[in-house]
Amino acid sequence: MPDAFYMIRLRLQARTLAVLAQRRGLPPRSDDAGYVIHSFLRELFGDMAPSPFSIEREEGKLVEVLGYADVRAVELREYAGAFADPFHFSGVVWESMADKPMPDRWQAGQRLGFKTRICPVVRRAKPGPRGEQAGREMDVFLANVELAGTEPLDRYSTYLQWLGAALARSGGALLARGSVDAFRLRRLVRRDKLGKPTTVPPVRSNDHGSSGRPDVTIRGELTVVDPLAFAHLLRRGIGRHRAFGFGMILLRPPGNT
Repeated sequence: MPDAFYMIRLRLQARTLAVLAQRRGLPPRSDDAGYVIHSFLRELFGDMAPSPFSIEREEGKLVEVLGYADVRAVELREYAGAFADPFHFSGVVWESMADKPMPDRWQAGQRLGFKTRICPVVRRAKPGPRGEQAGREMDVFLANVELAGTEPLDRYSTYLQWLGAALARSGGALLARGSVDAFRLRRLVRRDKLGKPTTVPPVRSNDHGSSGRPDVTIRGELTVVDPLAFAHLLRRGIGRHRAFGFGMILLRPPGNT
């Protein structure tokens, strides 16, 4: 039986997040709220911070977040009450915080609806045609375009294939059907080797696809293959940049996606 974990719901003050972004000196041309929320949750809850997480709503002064954690909401609040800076503590609407235990039993062959936001990227195997470095992260669609040469490819189909392969590698589930619900190219924020926040990819770059990384929301249905591996898949998330708002798998009833 897998270790117990919980879905946590938090409502955060948008103003607090904006001030935190300014204090951290985040790049002005980034639109990556996930990095700010990641930093905020880590400073509130330390190693217990919910991850992966999903930004569910941004409504005026509040940002609503769902995430998976190994402890219940009351333990997170107790930790923040004891150790967090008052600035961070005041940025949470504590009275609306909620949790629920995730199921600890799944059935092989079980069909489940899902929604997930992913960043489908791969590492470049060799230097690119425009001088891109081997090992650099790139959009899986652009990687496939390079391999295909002039062969036409469908971007959304490529992302669905990437998700299907990632689920299969987990050993926990197979993709039964899926469709792209939303797509955009987004500049992400990460810390460089010196700990300084910087955009990924850089604003000035000769990297193929320098306009951003793929930010893709997919809805569909999956089939559970191995119940234990599936539970680990849920808790871990899928793909790259899981700590920054990507990779959380939200479950729905089958046929209700």
